[in-house]
Amino acid sequence: MSGQSKTSGVVGTSQYSSIMDVIQALNRYVSLGIHPGGGIGAVLENDLRGAMVNFDGGMERLRLTVTWMHNRAPAACWGSKEVVEKWMGHRGMADWQTDEDGEGV
Repeated sequence: MSGQSKTSGVVGTSQYSSIMDVIQALNRYVSLGIHPGGGIGAVLENDLRGAMVNFDGGMERLRLTVTWMHNRAPAACWGSKEVVEKWMGHRGMADWQTDEDGEGV
């Protein structure tokens, strides 16, 4: 996988050269539960400090990433470190199930 560390399986934000690379990483995370790492991972975990420190590409790319998550990603896959870990444990949408209220089980 392009830009992915062979040892950790986590991709650092600095390895994303365009917003399209960021969106592809977000799509992999939502679909397959592959954590993108770096600033994108901090956005997923609702870690403002981590996002600001680790997100290369400036405020506009950070804004576009948060906007994409808000508009396109299931609420059940981001918002805290625990939620992200649970989503990765379900391998993203691959194994995700919801109860009657739409909450992940």
